[in-house]
Amino acid sequence: LNIASDCRDVAGVHSYSVDDLKKVVQANAEKRQSEVLKAKKLINAEVSKFKLWQSSQGAVPYLAALQSMAESIRQTETDKMGKKLRGLHEKERQAVDKLTRHIIDKIFEP
Repeated sequence: LNIASDCRDVAGVHSYSVDDLKKVVQANAEKRQSEVLKAKKLINAEVSKFKLWQSSQGAVPYLAALQSMAESIRQTETDKMGKKLRGLHEKERQAVDKLTRHIIDKIFEP
């Protein structure tokens, strides 16, 4: 369908040529390509993080065993201090217990 080029002169009429549309298509394609590059960078960064995380998973059982051993030592040492802690009120003993547990948790916190 051919439309006279002077139709643009009519008030309220918007006329777009194929060339106008090609420019819009080209601009949109460039924007999409830019977003594709950003997405690829993001994906590559996340894949790297995942690979690092995945490689660390072999250490999880050893860290769990080490944490269990640390908790056992904490309990043993707290029990040894039992006589000294008897002079404390229950609330204070609980605070000491909570503190020592918190220390162990902080050591093994990821």
